[in-house]
Amino acid sequence: MRFDPFEFYRFVLAVAVGAYATFNVISAIWHWRGFVGGSARSAVMFRRYVILHLLRVRIHRFTPDLIAIVTLALVLGLLIARHWR
Repeated sequence: MRFDPFEFYRFVLAVAVGAYATFNVISAIWHWRGFVGGSARSAVMFRRYVILHLLRVRIHRFTPDLIAIVTLALVLGLLIARHWR
């Protein structure tokens, strides 16, 4: 087994990007939780606004997009599985 600099670069890049993305997502969730979880009038109105719009979403409008996302995720999973064999 010999050292491949490209594989090492890909590994380091994946770790760096994964850590950066994880930190940003957790930070955003933390800030939104603080804003939406408050008892101020604006936070309560915003929370009710979001809940109302989530209840009004029609799933059949997003079905083609959801099918495309699931299909692409399955293809990605198959490609990754074939790559590791």
